[in-house]
Amino acid sequence: MSAVPYLTNILSELKIDVIAIAEHWLRKSQFHFLNTVDSSYRAYGKSVDEYHPELYNCNFRGGVAFLVSNYLCPFIVELDIESNRICGIEIQFPGQPSVFLISVYLPATTQPFHLFVDELEYLMDIYRAYTNLGTVFLLGDFNCKIEGPRYKFVNDRRSNLLNTHLEATSSVSLHTLTFAIGPIHTFQSYDGGPKTAIDHIITQRENICYISEVFIPDEDIFNVSDHKPIICTMEINGYRRSDSINQNPLLTQLREKVAWTKAIELNLITDYSFAVSQNLWSVCAPSSPATAETIESYYKTIVDAIMTADHDTLPHKSFVKHLKPYWTNTVKINHAHMRKRRADWIANGKIHNRNNSFFRAYKDAKRDFRKELELAYNAYMKDCAQKLEESIDSDQKYVWSVLKSRRKQKVICRELRVNGRTYTEDNDICEAWADHFESIFKTDRTLLNPEREQNMKQTIADIRNCFRAVSENITEFEYDEVYDVCKKFIQFDNSKLLYTC
Repeated sequence: MSAVPYLTNILSELKIDVIAIAEHWLRKSQFHFLNTVDSSYRAYGKSVDEYHPELYNCNFRGGVAFLVSNYLCPFIVELDIESNRICGIEIQFPGQPSVFLISVYLPATTQPFHLFVDELEYLMDIYRAYTNLGTVFLLGDFNCKIEGPRYKFVNDRRSNLLNTHLEATSSVSLHTLTFAIGPIHTFQSYDGGPKTAIDHIITQRENICYISEVFIPDEDIFNVSDHKPIICTMEINGYRRSDSINQNPLLTQLREKVAWTKAIELNLITDYSFAVSQNLWSVCAPSSPATAETIESYYKTIVDAIMTADHDTLPHKSFVKHLKPYWTNTVKINHAHMRKRRADWIANGKIHNRNNSFFRAYKDAKRDFRKELELAYNAYMKDCAQKLEESIDSDQKYVWSVLKSRRKQKVICRELRVNGRTYTEDNDICEAWADHFESIFKTDRTLLNPEREQNMKQTIADIRNCFRAVSENITEFEYDEVYDVCKKFIQFDNSKLLYTC
């Protein structure tokens, strides 16, 4: 709370709509104070004593919150997340896909690694679930470094684990990308330790098109925190702060894409051209010399005419790219079942032991969910491949649109090339490796000396025959007999021990 002057300064100067806050010990009673920081903002979040408000002393860390401007509050719905280190809000603009903002405070490096693993696993489960419902941004203190074009380092096990999840979801940390401005390091400890980048805003790569600016402010006299804020400007579904005042319905068209194929099929291009010409028929060019205000007004008139014609005559794509078509009802049911089992496990002590029934039920439900998700995804990809194969001769346009869209995606494909042949199936790859190792360890007969090999075989046969002859005269003896013999040995002083066999 010591950084409140810096916070109020940023809120007033930059007109920020949503700010995510992570506090080491954010108590329930302190939310009243957050609501008094600025009357134009309202606080949402979780406290460190969220599930134990009766405690007088609170020694465990946690607590995350949002400060949301009043103009956004009518569109805000709080998410139900069972953690005092993670909280989320949903922004529901009318007629638009939802936007989910999730504030994060993961365990520090001074805490056990398994706590970080558990919290990160839960966070990524939430992240994957909500990416199927809309646009998702993770914001906060991850206590973990993420590699990017602007930030290179030697990965530790925290970074390796988080990077694995980010690659699986095709996600990035925005301030590590090349278009970000300002210092890359967001954390500098009070005791003069190394500078690191452990605070992030994470989203999927496909959402970068909504980002217009990312920057980290330099040192400020009011900032007494050891963290620096990451400030991001994003255009969500065409809404901006001024939209609530202007209420211009055409602004929502900025983020919608025209369905040009459908427009051509319905012969709507002519209607669009006619509508643009009609809207611009009475518009006159500014007289010379033109002022900046005149040019700006003329430009705005042209843009409004084009957007009005677009809105009135052209069809737009209704497909929401965030929705995954392989998220079937079976997958949804298994996901809900997994979340319920996890909630039961947390409510009963969060014990990491296979003998614990709640932990075992949660892990079994999670395994079933991932199995169903993989089956649904494979079935969907199989249908897509079959449709693509059937369309090669009949619909070249569809084929090329699919191929071009896949080129933009980061795809990891397992393949093995041996002697000019490429193997992609798991069984073929295993057989190729088996043949390779068999060829390595196979005996080369050309390197053997037949005479020496025959002598070795004869020597081994002689040793075996000799052993058989001797072993017939050997009598078995018991441990007690050996013990009695050892007791009868002559005693020596400690410096001279006698070993016999």
